[in-house]
Amino acid sequence: MQEMIKDHIQKQVGGDNSTNLQAKNITVNQGLSYANARDIALDIYNSNFIKLSEAAANMASERAISFSEKFLTELYENNTNAAAAFETPALQSALYNAQKEYAKSGEQYLADTLCNLLIERAKDDERGLKQLAIEEAINIAPKLTSKQLDILSLNYLAQDGYYYINSSVGLEGFIRWILPFKVELEFSSPEISHLEFTGCAKIPSQSYGNQFPHNILESYPGVFTKGFSVDEYKEAFGSDDKYMRLITGSEEDANNVRFKFRTIEGLKDYSGDIEYTKEERIKIVNFLKKGRFNANELKDRFMSLYPESEAFFDSYINDVYRLQASPVGTAIALSNIKRKIGLILPWPYRMRSA
Repeated sequence: MQEMIKDHIQKQVGGDNSTNLQAKNITVNQGLSYANARDIALDIYNSNFIKLSEAAANMASERAISFSEKFLTELYENNTNAAAAFETPALQSALYNAQKEYAKSGEQYLADTLCNLLIERAKDDERGLKQLAIEEAINIAPKLTSKQLDILSLNYLAQDGYYYINSSVGLEGFIRWILPFKVELEFSSPEISHLEFTGCAKIPSQSYGNQFPHNILESYPGVFTKGFSVDEYKEAFGSDDKYMRLITGSEEDANNVRFKFRTIEGLKDYSGDIEYTKEERIKIVNFLKKGRFNANELKDRFMSLYPESEAFFDSYINDVYRLQASPVGTAIALSNIKRKIGLILPWPYRMRSA
């Protein structure tokens, strides 16, 4: 009887982080554990970093260990596919570049920025512009100061924040977001020219005077407006419900009305099943801009909420708003925004098609 039983005894052998099944030694591997990933991360660093004096090597090694643990902890806590993402050559190569740069620098802002970039890279397995930009951003971010990271972040928020302000409450929130990125610059600042040199951004030849109020007023035409009279509106559109359903009282002027939506994109929320022609939409866009604040009125509104926001209207930092960020600069800006205020903001629409 014992012999018969022995014929059916099945031995289980499994490695770390594997599941054994009773079917004649089948082992299902579930990927790297955190501990194994940590060992690999440190092997990557130790096998590739340059030889240094003992004191410098110890300092660099401590930084590399600290950075690797920070990255892997966040990766394994927030990415259900962490093990598979970590085992790709591209991510391990990007990790080494980040380890190397933080080992040389030791700056905490750089560690946080690089970690955010790596986490974002681990999420993206599609080879496209965003992935390429993030990988290059890991190489470029160490060449920038924390002030230059703030310049890129403020530029992003001032140019790509068109979907954030839709009310007075939204404006308060927006100002709170941008205040941590307040920077002081001189005219023709070398901070700006260095961003151009590194390929993070360029300054176009065209300018609109004080760019910050221009950007805000163009992005939110229906927010910063005193509205228009009902008679003026009826003269342009008529009194049919198709048009009257779109307006409401103005908070700025009790004698005026305004559109219920703040940008033309919001028209669909109030139009119901009604379709508006291209000509009608153009007319609506023009009316959105009627009674619009001027730059001084916009500045007064900002300062009534946060007096320190006056700094954003200073002509000395106008170049910050004129910058056209590259995909690499945008990746760095988004990583720095997450670092400083905890916001995870989307990749801009204008770069998504690539």
